[in-house]
Amino acid sequence: MIAVRATNADKASESAYLQFRTMVPGSPGYVELMQLGEAHLLASHKEEKFVTRACEMGFSLPVPIQTFYLNTLGKWHRCINIRALAEHILVKYPHKLLAGHSCADKTSFYHVMEEFWRAFRLYNANHPVFADFANNLRHCIPMKIHIDEGTGLRRAAVNQFSWGPLLSSSPNSLDRYFFWSCMNGEEYKNANAGYERGNAILDEVSERLAAQAQSVYLEGVSCPGIGKLHFVWVALEGDLPAQARALHCKRNFNCMPDQLCPWCHADDLQVPFTDFRPVAAWRRTVGASRPWTTESPMLGIAGAGHEVFLAKDLFHLCHLGAVRGFAVNVLCYLATMAHFEGNNIPDKLSSAYGEFKRFCTSKGATPMVKHFTKDNLGWSSLNSYPQCSFKGSDTRLILGFVLQIMLNPRVALDDIASEALLAASAMDDFLRLIFGLKDNTGCKQALLSRQEGSRALVLLKTWIEKIY
Repeated sequence: MIAVRATNADKASESAYLQFRTMVPGSPGYVELMQLGEAHLLASHKEEKFVTRACEMGFSLPVPIQTFYLNTLGKWHRCINIRALAEHILVKYPHKLLAGHSCADKTSFYHVMEEFWRAFRLYNANHPVFADFANNLRHCIPMKIHIDEGTGLRRAAVNQFSWGPLLSSSPNSLDRYFFWSCMNGEEYKNANAGYERGNAILDEVSERLAAQAQSVYLEGVSCPGIGKLHFVWVALEGDLPAQARALHCKRNFNCMPDQLCPWCHADDLQVPFTDFRPVAAWRRTVGASRPWTTESPMLGIAGAGHEVFLAKDLFHLCHLGAVRGFAVNVLCYLATMAHFEGNNIPDKLSSAYGEFKRFCTSKGATPMVKHFTKDNLGWSSLNSYPQCSFKGSDTRLILGFVLQIMLNPRVALDDIASEALLAASAMDDFLRLIFGLKDNTGCKQALLSRQEGSRALVLLKTWIEKIY
C-alpha cells in the first residue's frame, strides 16, 4: 500500500519523492512513488502535474467533481455530486448503501427496509415518505446529512458537508459518511449573521446540497439487480452550532436563559430545562412550534421542515459534550481528594496520567491526550468547572478510568463522589448499550427493541438526575 500524507498536492509530491529516494529499486510501490514524486522536481505547476499523474495511475475515483458558481462569494465552488457517487458505490460497493447486503440478497435487504420504516413511522409518522412512496418503502433507503465545523491546518476552521446511510455496513466512518464538499472558514466567517439569520455563503452552498438531496429522493438512483432506490433524508447530524446555523434556529443552545432547545420550549426561567420529572413543563411543548423564524435552504429537502429532522447526535452531545465535561470534572475532583500521589495539584495530575496510561494499555487503547495539566483540562482554579477540548475517543477512556477508580472498594468516596459513581456507571452502561450493539450484518444497530429502549431510558434518566 502506498501512503502519501500531506496537506496539499505540492506537499504530497514532496512526500512521494522523499519516500522513493529511501527505497531499494524494485521494492513494492517504488515505481509508483517515483512517478508521483516527479512533480516535486518541477519549478512550477507541481500540483497540476501531481494530480494528473495520480489520475493517470488510477489513484482517483471515476466520479466527476461538480463545479458551481457562488454569487455570494464571487467564485467557483466544488462538490462531489451525490447521485454520481451513489451510482458508483452501488455498482462497486453496494453493501455500503444496502445496510451490509449485496444486490443479490434482495429479500434480506427488503426485510431490513420494511422493518426500519415500520419503526420509524412511530417516531415521525408525518415524514413525506409515507405519502410519496407508501407502497414502495422497500426501495427507500434512510439517509442522513452531516454538517460540522472542524479544524484543519493550524487549527483553521473548515466547514464540512457529508452524507451517508443511517443503516451502515460497519461502524467505520468510511462506511457511514461520504464526502460532499467543504469550505475554509476564512471564506465564510464574515457572512455569519447569527444562528437565526444564518450565513448567506453557507446557505448558498446548502441550497445546492438540498437540490441534489431532493433529486435522489424524488427521482431515485439506479441499483443493478434491484432497480430504482429512493434516498430518504431523515436526519441532520452535526454539532449544535452547525445544526442551528444550517436550519436558522432562533431557539438554540446559545440563548440561555431564554428558550434554548430546538425540540421544545425549555429555558432557564419558567420552563427549566433541568426539570426531568414526568410532569416537567417543557414536556408539554415538544413539537409545539418550529425553532426557526426564517427559512433555510435545507427546508427544500423532503422531511427537513420539522425540528425532528435535527438529530440528537450522541457523539457531539456525549463524547464531545456533557459526558466529556463530566468525566474530566470527576477526574479533577478525585485529584483534590488525594486519590493520586503528589504534594500539589500539578503533581497529582501527572500521577493521574501515569495511572490513566496504564489503564489504557490494559484496554489495548492509545489515548490522544499525552498528559494531564490544569491548562489542557481547562481547570483555572479549584472553584472553576474544567472545560477541555479532548478528542471524543479520550472521553470514553477517561470515563472508564475514573469509574474503575471509584469502583475500587479500597477507595473511600464522599457523598459527591458516590453520586458521581452512580452517574458514571449509568452513562458507561448507556454508551455501551447504544454504541455496542451490532446486528447480524455487522452494522451498528439503528433500532432498539422495546426492552433495550426501556433500559436506555432508565440509564439516561439516572445519569441526568445525578449530574443535575
